Amino acid sequence: MTSPSPSIPPNTAATGSLGPFPTPTHGQPGAGSFTIACSAHIKASPRTCLEVLLKASEYPVWNRYCRKCIIDAQPDGGQPKDKKPKSKKVKDKSNPREPVDIPVPVPESQSQPQSAVESAPGTLSATNSHSSGASSASSDHSALPNMVGPEFLRLGTKFTFHVHMDPLSEDSSARSTALQVSRLERIDEVIEAHVSEVSGAAASLPSAGGSGNGTGSDTATEAAVVAEDKSPEGGDDGAVAVAPPPVKEDAVDKDTSATTIIKDGKTIKAKDKGKAVASENKLQPRRTGFRIAWKTRPSLFMPSWMLHCERVQEFVEVHPPFAADDEPETAYQCWETFYGVLAPVVKTAAGSQVIRGFDVWMDGLKKRAEGVEGRGQ
Repeated sequence: MTSPSPSIPPNTAATGSLGPFPTPTHGQPGAGSFTIACSAHIKASPRTCLEVLLKASEYPVWNRYCRKCIIDAQPDGGQPKDKKPKSKKVKDKSNPREPVDIPVPVPESQSQPQSAVESAPGTLSATNSHSSGASSASSDHSALPNMVGPEFLRLGTKFTFHVHMDPLSEDSSARSTALQVSRLERIDEVIEAHVSEVSGAAASLPSAGGSGNGTGSDTATEAAVVAEDKSPEGGDDGAVAVAPPPVKEDAVDKDTSATTIIKDGKTIKAKDKGKAVASENKLQPRRTGFRIAWKTRPSLFMPSWMLHCERVQEFVEVHPPFAADDEPETAYQCWETFYGVLAPVVKTAAGSQVIRGFDVWMDGLKKRAEGVEGRGQ
């Protein structure tokens, strides 16, 4: 994204009163657009949260709002298990009663050698440690998971949600929504913080406006973000540079590759790992994690000019102060913006149902991710 993430207060229940916020594909909202947003603190790593979201086959386990996620097509031509090409049956002339299976040849563009699959960037691996419920404290938390398979959401995947507008009802009917993954990337942004007050909650706030652990004030930290988003293919989306605050000449610690910011007599060092220490509390000058977005696919009956939407979800690494261990946790924030001439109609007719669905989605994701790592209540 070419602009910093929107300011969603920490631990915010789903609401339609914020925004509207821009999205990666559709940009700035127009007249009539609206946004539904929410945020939560999840006691699991951003990597685990992302993996839960990308496993299409497990949506019925945790998601009461979208109880099915059916993959329609993968960007490399791979097909999900239930959509593999069927073999033709022809009769063997030597024994006309016994049919013989003749596999249908798969085009070269739809087949991938094993070596290519193993090295495919930005994909997911079914053998990842978190998939088996194990928690990892390695420095590899910031890398995109490497799960490979046609059953996982990837950049460019076309899929369909079965949405239940009454998520708490067992008998609610499903509505099919056709979507496509429009963004899947790492978040790696430098935050230069001006600290006026260092409190436990403010020290774990990951961004200027977004989703810390939910107990600090919004005025505790003022942040200017120099954002450099890495695309899944290794390219750059660009950088937005903000002039840094005045720093003393000796503010660079050459031995530790740390930048020291001195403000009101307080010294803060921004280490490589994205942590700084002020008094006894931790502060994150780097905002790291993952971002995924998907957008609606237009159809003959619902062209883009009538209604189009894009939903963005971010999983940002945080380290709460005074924690018993140094396991990363997640500041989760999510927003979906509705565009088009029918957006005001959708807000009036179904806005409250979508808001309730977002809350159910967020609660299910939180419980599932914390359960995978065994860190829930």
